[in-house]
Amino acid sequence: MRAVVAVLLFVTAAHAALWGLFQDKQQAPDFRGILPSASYAPFEPGHTVDLVVDTEKVRADMKKLSQLTKAVRLYSSTEGAELVPPIAAEFGMKVTVGAWIDKNTERNEREIAAAISLARRNGNVVGVVVGNETLYRGEQKIDELIDLIKKVKSAVNVPVTTGEIWNIWRDNPELASNVDFIAAHVLPYWENFRSDQAVDQAVDRYQLLRDQFPGKHIVIAEFGWPSQGYNLRNADPGPFQQATVLRNFVTRAEALGIDYNIVEAIDQPWKFFEGGVGPYWGMLNAAREPKFTWTGPVVNPDYWKLASIALLVGILMSLPILRLADATPMQALVLSSAANGVGACAATVFAYWDTHYFVFGSSFALILGLILLVDILMNSLHFHFRHAGFHRFHHLNLGLARYLNRSSDKR
Repeated sequence: MRAVVAVLLFVTAAHAALWGLFQDKQQAPDFRGILPSASYAPFEPGHTVDLVVDTEKVRADMKKLSQLTKAVRLYSSTEGAELVPPIAAEFGMKVTVGAWIDKNTERNEREIAAAISLARRNGNVVGVVVGNETLYRGEQKIDELIDLIKKVKSAVNVPVTTGEIWNIWRDNPELASNVDFIAAHVLPYWENFRSDQAVDQAVDRYQLLRDQFPGKHIVIAEFGWPSQGYNLRNADPGPFQQATVLRNFVTRAEALGIDYNIVEAIDQPWKFFEGGVGPYWGMLNAAREPKFTWTGPVVNPDYWKLASIALLVGILMSLPILRLADATPMQALVLSSAANGVGACAATVFAYWDTHYFVFGSSFALILGLILLVDILMNSLHFHFRHAGFHRFHHLNLGLARYLNRSSDKR
């Protein structure tokens, strides 16, 4: 029995050592300032405004974001977005108002009227963006969009522009001549660049526009990197990549004097229509918790919590071995290693669950995957014992089954 206990302790120690050995830690420039601007969408489209509840929600968001950014950029002026400017003013924050423009003429008119009203009534509104990638989506012709921009320019006393991908500006110089500043979206992820290429690519596109439009104020109106999702060819999303890309970008932008807006302030779980990365562009998660720190090494703040889960599950699943009187050290080694492997898998699943937003389909797939994983594990153990010639396997398997059944009955 002492030998078996020693084996269990050895496997647990080795498991803990592996977590310590494989902890990922990356370096990135420190940023101790406050961002100039970040995109913010308080509600999903179609939201019905509750003036009491939603006002307090926006106020809580602005209070938190005021510690991170000097201003927010909106994409709409209706469906609750109209609450933002006066509340942002309470925390000394500026707002760039957005008017969402698509093929719906009636809605476009409401958005334009609301944006004009917000710009006139709120002294902290510093600009109006008429449309967001409207030309890219093909929902307005360029002359139609320019007419809307001119309409807003004639009605407000703040700079007016539209938000488009950098190449739309490059290919349509007449658009640039009709706005007060160029609001260029530079999102290297969608152009298949690796995370370690993202900042260089953004600066290169910025310089391209500066060379093409000398004397015109240029803002990188969207730059960001997703913390989860699928690889888009070379583009590699992830929490470490997001932290290093953003810290490198803001440091470079500050040094070069580039005006920019980060997309986005808070994760938007409803953006599954943008693919697996859509919900994960925020610097804060949906619970309004920071995803990373802006100073010091880039690490997973929950890493040792996950390690603790893995070790705890491994230990608990190893305890039944102590109840098997005839277990040999080799059997204890195999069973304990398997138990700790299950612990590591459990921690990985927990981490995935904790960092992703689930709809019914993805939740069903995860649960089904866990069921299949347990089945595969049990079959693998059965195969190993049968072919390794352990004559006591049946006895061990029976003892473990009885123990697990008793535990299940207690629950």
